[in-house]
Amino acid sequence: MYLFDEKIGRRRFIRGAAVTAATGGAAVAAGGCASFGSAEHDLGVDAAGAAQWGREAGEWIPTCCNMCGGQSGSLPT
Repeated sequence: MYLFDEKIGRRRFIRGAAVTAATGGAAVAAGGCASFGSAEHDLGVDAAGAAQWGREAGEWIPTCCNMCGGQSGSLPT
């Protein structure tokens, strides 16, 4: 008999979903993935990159981007 041949009631579905969520949550907590990459870290400063791409690289002109139909602000050089 195939698993999905029988009807699965609402309560059985909810119970199965809760067990799956709890198992997934326990696996993430046990594996330590919940805190992977979530802390702030210092980025190295590259003097050549800062001179070319930093705030002091040239004249910044405030404008609006209309590419997607909205108007989000941007600062192109």
